[in-house]
Amino acid sequence: MTTALVVGLAMAVAAIPVISRIMMDLKIMDTAFGRIVLMVAVIEDVILYVVLAVVVGLAHTGTSHPVGLWDVIGTTAVVPTAVYFTVVSLLFFAVSLTWGARLFHRLAGHRANIVARQSPVAFRLIFLCAMVLLCLGLGINAVFGALMAGVCAARGDQAAENEASREAGREPAVWAAIRQFSMAFFIPVFFVLVGMRLDLLRAFDPLFFLWFLALACGVKMVSIWAAARLAGEDRVFSSSLAVALNARGTIGIVLAGVTRQAELINDQFFVVLVLVSLVTSQIAGFRLSKVADRLMTPTATGAPRQRQRSGQV
Repeated sequence: MTTALVVGLAMAVAAIPVISRIMMDLKIMDTAFGRIVLMVAVIEDVILYVVLAVVVGLAHTGTSHPVGLWDVIGTTAVVPTAVYFTVVSLLFFAVSLTWGARLFHRLAGHRANIVARQSPVAFRLIFLCAMVLLCLGLGINAVFGALMAGVCAARGDQAAENEASREAGREPAVWAAIRQFSMAFFIPVFFVLVGMRLDLLRAFDPLFFLWFLALACGVKMVSIWAAARLAGEDRVFSSSLAVALNARGTIGIVLAGVTRQAELINDQFFVVLVLVSLVTSQIAGFRLSKVADRLMTPTATGAPRQRQRSGQV
């Protein structure tokens, strides 16, 4: 079951950071195409993290690996385990979206919070660690906690003192510092750790890579293209949407790393997932650069995008 779920996740994942960067460089972010791509990618990744929590929980149940609160219950039955991790993941996501930003804003502005006043960056990192520890206590993967910590902190920082920075096109100084440090330290370290596990000499199977790449791209691109066509989109829009959402990028690499660490996949599958993530991202960038001019229809002003549908404009 866990192997089948990992294969499904590997085929369905979409990389928001990579897609966003490509569309920003091509200046098609603020278009009907860009809005749809980001909306679908966000929904896909939310489902991915929930299913990933279930997969890791199922794999660790009954083993020496700790699974947090589920260890207290002590059952190894598949159905209760799947229900627990699904419900807990969805509840964590819903509570974080509903009250997380409000809680962060109150904690950051509380007069007793000396850390936030002395070092806003340190307070946000503490908040991140607290969310990660909470996920570990519940048995959810730590990546899910880090994701929601970023969402809660970013939404909580939408205060009056940051409005001027946004209107001027600048991000708040605290987030600029975190971004700069993360790009200079954490991201290189992450890719170094991935590279240390990437044994291309002994674990790379060219035949396995080629058929999995073809299968993964075929399943996702054909389904997205068909859905877009059924919704009345033209061929260029539909094919571009399929290629963009086929980019797996860093999210695909994170999925490969988490599942390999949990011993859900072997080294051969890990190498294939990493290479597929890189190749699909390159394909998306190449394709979108060729049709960027045809996708530049802004939606910020509310102007509808014209398209031909069943003889009507």
